[in-house]
Amino acid sequence: MRITKTVWLTALIVMLLASFLTNCSGDDPETPGNVDAPAVQGVSIDDITNNGNGSDIEVSFSKVDDETLLEEYRIFVVRSDAASSFDLAAAESSGSDAYTSVPVDGQDKKITLGATAKDSGGRLIEESVDYLVFVLSVADGVNATNNALSSSSNQISLRQTTVKITYIGNDGVYISDGEKAVIIDALPGNLDGWVPVADGVRIALERGDSPFGNVKACMVTHAHGDHYSTSSVNGFLISNPSSIFLGTPQVVNSGISGGAGQIQSLSLDLDSEEEVIADGISIRVIRIRHFNPQSGQDFSSTTENYAYLLELGGKKILHTGDGDMSVANFENLGLKDQGIDAVLIPTFHFGNQLQTSKRDALLEHIDPTYIIGLHLESATPASDVTAIYPDAIVFNQSLQFIRL
Repeated sequence: MRITKTVWLTALIVMLLASFLTNCSGDDPETPGNVDAPAVQGVSIDDITNNGNGSDIEVSFSKVDDETLLEEYRIFVVRSDAASSFDLAAAESSGSDAYTSVPVDGQDKKITLGATAKDSGGRLIEESVDYLVFVLSVADGVNATNNALSSSSNQISLRQTTVKITYIGNDGVYISDGEKAVIIDALPGNLDGWVPVADGVRIALERGDSPFGNVKACMVTHAHGDHYSTSSVNGFLISNPSSIFLGTPQVVNSGISGGAGQIQSLSLDLDSEEEVIADGISIRVIRIRHFNPQSGQDFSSTTENYAYLLELGGKKILHTGDGDMSVANFENLGLKDQGIDAVLIPTFHFGNQLQTSKRDALLEHIDPTYIIGLHLESATPASDVTAIYPDAIVFNQSLQFIRL
C-alpha cells in the first residue's frame, strides 16, 4: 500500500510535536516552573535601640548569589513559641502586614524595621517577648517560581538596655554600651581545637574598625596562646593609642609593648584585687586560681590568672578567664553581694569543669543573673553545657551576642 506524501508529512509533524511536548513537561528541572529560588543565609537579629517597638530590631542577612531569580525578600519576625510551626507554607500564606518587604539590589542587607512593624501573627512587636527572624526568598515567576525560606536567626527579647556582649572566639568577647567598649581575650593566638574567630573580625579588632571601635581597655586573663597573641595585642595598641592594656605579669613580660601609659602593670597575690579606671569604666582585676587540667599539669600555681569584673552601662560583668569553678576560688572574694549581671565562664570537659559541684560553687558564691558559657572545645555541643547549667547562654559560634 502506498503512503501519500501528505499522510507522511502529517505523521512526521505529529511525532515532532509529541517529542517537543515531552521535553517541555514538568520533569525537566531546567524549565522556569521547576527552578527553586535560593534560600537566604546568615540571618541575624539585634536589639539596637530602646523604643519598645519594631524600630528596635535590626535584621542582617547575606544576599543570595543569583538575585535574578528573585522578586524580593520578605522578613518575618516570629515569636519563639510559634517558630516550630512557621514553615514555607505559613510564610507564603501570610498577609502583607505580617512581613517587611526588602528589594533586591545586589547588596547584603542590614535593615532596621519600622516602628509599626508586626510579627508573623499580625501583632505589634513589643518588649519582653522572645523573637526570631526568617527571610523568604520570593521567586520572580519567570526565572524561578518556587519560593524558599531561610533557617531561623538567633533569638532575642527586646529590653531597655544598651550593653551588648559579642562573642569573638574561644574565650574572647567585645563588650560595649554603645559608646565605650572593652575586649577580653579577644585577640587569641593558637586556636587549634577551640572555636575560631570569624573572618575579618581579628583585623577589625586590631584596627579598631566598626563595629569594634571605641575600645578603652584590652584585657588578657593569662599567658596561654589560645587567649592572646603578642603580635595581635601589640598591633591593637599601636592602632588604638587611647586604650590601656591589662594582663598578668607573665603576659606583660611576654613581649607586650605600647605607648606611654598604655600598659597597666599589676602584680597581684591570689584572692587580691585592684581597681583600674579606663575612661570612666571601672575594672576590678582579681587574681584567682587557674584550673588544673586532667593531664596533671600544675596550672593553678604556675599560671597567673586574672578575672575581670567591669561596670559598663549600668551592668556588672565578670569574666573569669580559666579560673577553676570551685568554692576555694570564690569564697573569699565577696562577689555574691555585688549584684553581678553576667558571668562568663570556661565550659570545657577537661579539668572537670563541667560538673554539678562547679555549678553549685558558682551559684553559691556569685549567683549572677546570667551565666554565659564560652571557651568550649570546638567539638563540644552546647547541650553538654546546658546539661550542667540549664539556663546558661552558650557561646560556640563567633559573633553570637547577648544584650543584658
